[in-house]
Amino acid sequence: MAPFSYHEVKLNNTEKEIRVLELLPPNGSDELSGRLSVINIEPPSRSFKALSYTWGSESKSDAISIIRSDGKAGGAKKLDITNSLAIALRHIRRAHETLPIWIDQICIDQKNHAEKTDQVRLMGLIYSRAKQVLVWLGPAARDTDVLMDAWKTIGNEATKLMDSGDPTDDECMEVCKRAVNTFGPLARNRVVQHWFERSWFTRAWVTQEFCLCPDTVFVCGTQSIPVESVLYILNLLKELELYMPPDVDSAAQAQLALCEDITSMPARHLFQCRERQLKQKAGQQLHTLLRNLYVERETQATEYCDRIFSLLDLAEDASALNLTADYSDPGDKGTARILTKAARAMITNPTSGRIDVLCYAQFPKAKQLANYLPSWVPDWRGNLSESFYENGMDELNLFAACGQHTRVKPVESPNQSILGLNGYWVDAIEEVSNSLKSMMDAQSVDEQSVDEESVVAQSIQALLSQVDDFCQRALAKTATAYPSKAPMAEARWRVPILDLYETYEGRIRAPPQAELDYRSCLETMQSALARSVPLSNLWSTFQICRAMRGEGLDDGQLWQRYLLTTTRVVDMLPFLTRQGYLGMAHGHAKAGDEVVVFCGGRIPFVLRPLKSKLGVSGRSEQLFSFVGEAYCHGIMDGEILTRAKKREFFLA
Repeated sequence: MAPFSYHEVKLNNTEKEIRVLELLPPNGSDELSGRLSVINIEPPSRSFKALSYTWGSESKSDAISIIRSDGKAGGAKKLDITNSLAIALRHIRRAHETLPIWIDQICIDQKNHAEKTDQVRLMGLIYSRAKQVLVWLGPAARDTDVLMDAWKTIGNEATKLMDSGDPTDDECMEVCKRAVNTFGPLARNRVVQHWFERSWFTRAWVTQEFCLCPDTVFVCGTQSIPVESVLYILNLLKELELYMPPDVDSAAQAQLALCEDITSMPARHLFQCRERQLKQKAGQQLHTLLRNLYVERETQATEYCDRIFSLLDLAEDASALNLTADYSDPGDKGTARILTKAARAMITNPTSGRIDVLCYAQFPKAKQLANYLPSWVPDWRGNLSESFYENGMDELNLFAACGQHTRVKPVESPNQSILGLNGYWVDAIEEVSNSLKSMMDAQSVDEQSVDEESVVAQSIQALLSQVDDFCQRALAKTATAYPSKAPMAEARWRVPILDLYETYEGRIRAPPQAELDYRSCLETMQSALARSVPLSNLWSTFQICRAMRGEGLDDGQLWQRYLLTTTRVVDMLPFLTRQGYLGMAHGHAKAGDEVVVFCGGRIPFVLRPLKSKLGVSGRSEQLFSFVGEAYCHGIMDGEILTRAKKREFFLA
C-alpha cells in the first residue's frame, strides 16, 4: 500500500482549520481504517471527539489505512502510527458506525514544523470545543474492571450527594461507609495506586487535554467513566477524613487509613485544575502550573519544549508573558532558548514577575541541555526538589528578605542569556559543612551494618553540632553582622529548621517553644549516647503524624517535633559567612560564594562569582553563576536594606 501524504488533505489555513479522522468500524478485520476531512474550528460545532493518550515509543510500528474522502475505490494509503495509538483505536472504534475524532498523531503533519506550530496553538480550542474527550489509560489489567465498576457505582452516588451541603447527614454517611468499604480493599491491594501510576498521568500535555472539555471520560479497556465520578469520590473520601464519627469501629478506621493514600495521590492537582477551569475561577500562572507538574513529580514530554508549550492554553498570564508554541527552532539549542525565554518572562514580567522561579533552577541540569542552558534557568525536568519556602499565596509569605519591596526590578542586559537584577549584597561564604543527605550517605557506606534509623539520627546530631560550632565561631569574631549576641544565640536552633515549624494549621515561623524542643532534642540524643541506647530506639518512637500536628506531645516527646522539622533540610548545608552570618544553602554551595537578596525576593540566594566580565553601557560588570536558594539568619525580615546599598547583579 502506498504511503499517505498530507498534501492529499491539505489545510488551507493552518491557524483556523483542523483535520478530523472518521474512524471506521472494524468490518470483520483487525486492520484500522478511516477518512480524513478538514473542518473550520470556528464557529464551534462540537461535531468531533478528541483523544488524550500516551504516544509511548517513538517507533511507528503499526498503521492505519486512510481512505479517499470521495469514496472512490483503490485510494487507500498507509499512515504509520505508534503501537500504543493503534491499541487505543481498536478499543474505542464503534462496531457499526464511524467515530469522528481528533488525534494529534494523525491529524497533524508531525514533520511540518510550521503546520505543527499553528496546530499546537489551536489545541486549547480543539479540546475545549470537542463534543467529548476520551482519556485512554490503556488496556484492562488485573482488577481494573472491578475498579472501574467501583468508580462508576460509588461515583454516581457521590455525584448526587456533593450538592447536599451536609456531609454529616445519614444518607451521606452511608455512602461514605460504602466508599470506604469498597476502596479500602482496592487500596490495600494497590489496585487504585497502580491505576493512577499508568503512564497517561505522567504526560506533560494531560493537564490541558483533561481540563478544557466539560464532557471528559476515562477509558480503560472496554469500560468508560466520567472523570467527575473519580473526582467526587476523592472529595468524598477527603471529607470523610474530617467528618468520620468518633464511634466508628477499628476496622472502619483501618479502611479509612488505606483510603487516605488515594486522596493524597499526585494526580489530585489535575482534578483541582479542571474544577478551576470549568467553573471559570481565576486561572493559575505559568510558574504554578509548571511547579505542579515537575516538582516532586515524574512528568514526561515527547519533545522537551512541550514542557512549556503544553501549559500555555491554561496559563492565565501566557499572553502577558508573550509566549506561544513555536517548533521552528528544533534541537537542544532551540529548546534551551525556549526555556530561557520562558524563565526570563516569568521572572521579569512587570505585573507578575516572580523571583522564586529561580528556586527551581536546580542542578545538575538535564544532560542534553547542560551545555546550553544558563545557570539561572529552570529546566523543568521531572522530580525537581520543592523549595524550602513555597510562597505561592500571599498569606504564606512568612519571610520578607527584601522588606516591603515586593516588585522585581530587572536590569537590561546585552544578551538574552544574561539575567540582570537589582538587589543587595549580603556577604561572602567563609565555610560550609556537609548536608544531612551527604552525611547519611557517608554513614551508610562506612557502616553498612548500622540500621537506617540510626544513620538518620546520627546525621541530624552531627548537623546540629556543626551549626553550634559555626555559632561559636561567629560569636568569637571581632566584627560581626549581628547587632547583638541574642540573635546569634538564636541561630543555634533557628538555622537547622530554617526558622519554620509545621503545625496542623500549616507552616509558621518558629515560635519560642522551638528552642525548648531543640534543647529537648539535644538532651535526648546525648543521654541516649551516654547510656549506649541505640538511636534507632528513639527513632522508632517518632510518631510523625502526631508530631506534625502537635497532638498529644508531652514534655518528654518535644524532641520529636524538632527532629521532624530538621528533615526538611536534607539537601541543604550549613554555612558561615565572613561577617558571621549563619544559614543553610543548597548542596553545591562552597566557600567564596556570595549571599544576595534580590528586589522582590522573599528569601536570599547564593551566587558564584565568575572570572569573566560583562560589558554594560561602557562599564565592566561582574558575572555570576546561580547556585541556589538559601536561608540566612538575621536578614529574613528586610534587615539588609538598612545595611547595604542597592546594586546590579548579572547572572550567566
